[in-house]
Order: sequence, then C-alpha cells, then structure tokens
Amino acid sequence: MNLFVRLLPVSAFAAALIAPSASFAAVTHCDALFFDSTATVPTQQTTTSQTFVNLPGAAINFSGGADDCVIVQFSAQARAKLPQKVRIRAVLNGETVAFPLVEWSTPENQYDGRSATFIFPSVPSGDHTVRIQFLSVEGGTVAIAKGLMVVRFNGAT
Repeated sequence: MNLFVRLLPVSAFAAALIAPSASFAAVTHCDALFFDSTATVPTQQTTTSQTFVNLPGAAINFSGGADDCVIVQFSAQARAKLPQKVRIRAVLNGETVAFPLVEWSTPENQYDGRSATFIFPSVPSGDHTVRIQFLSVEGGTVAIAKGLMVVRFNGAT
C-alpha cells in the first residue's frame, strides 16, 4: 500500500530545515529524556467535523520540569480514503499546538498504520495535559483506531 503523509505547513518545515527559527533553535533541552506516560485509543473513533475535536482516550496528564522539551509520539490505524484526509495535532493545556500538523489518508476505505512525532520545544514547570485532536479536512467520515500515545518529558524534581 502507498503511504501518504503530508506535514503542514510544508513551507515552514522546509524553512526550519534551511534556517531554523528562534522557536526551533530553542529545542535544546531534549538531551536527557525523560519519563514516559502512555494512553491508548482502543476502539474506533470517527468524526466528520472540520474543526479539531479531542480524540477520546488520547490525553495524558504530567508534571514537567522547568523549560524542557516535551515529545509526543502517536501511532494509530487511520481510515480516510482519498480524497478524504484526517488532520492530527497535539495540544498542550488546550492552547499550545505542537509542531507539526499532520495529514493522513489511505488509498482504500480500510485501516492503515500511521505514526507522527510532535514537539513542544519549551514547556514551563508545572502540571500539564497533552491531547491528540483530529478533524476531517473535507468533512467526510474519517476514523482513528488502536491508537497509542506516548509523552516523553523531564519529570519535576
């Protein structure tokens, strides 16, 4: 099967590779990772929403150290037959969106494995919640199942 993954925004990603911006240059606290927390999305979750909604089961609470990097890894079975696409993002405390946004699609109307890694470059100390959110780019039914979310962070000391 063909794998189709597109990072958004592509131009910002390419620019970051060519000349890193201040926000990506600040990713210096990822050397001594961390503690891991996991969450699962065991059953099929669908949406037709064209605005982001929380993916049930994909949320992790943690306490992090001062100004450290937080890495979120998410893998799942996705179903979004072209031209449908499912857009995925990680959100910290309901407001900070991680880099990058990801779009997944499948060539057939069946599940296919996908994964993404999201980075929050500088998270202040304290209690936090990270959630995975998803939407349907075109408004048709898209689905996520068998998701595994891992958050890597430097625990509060």
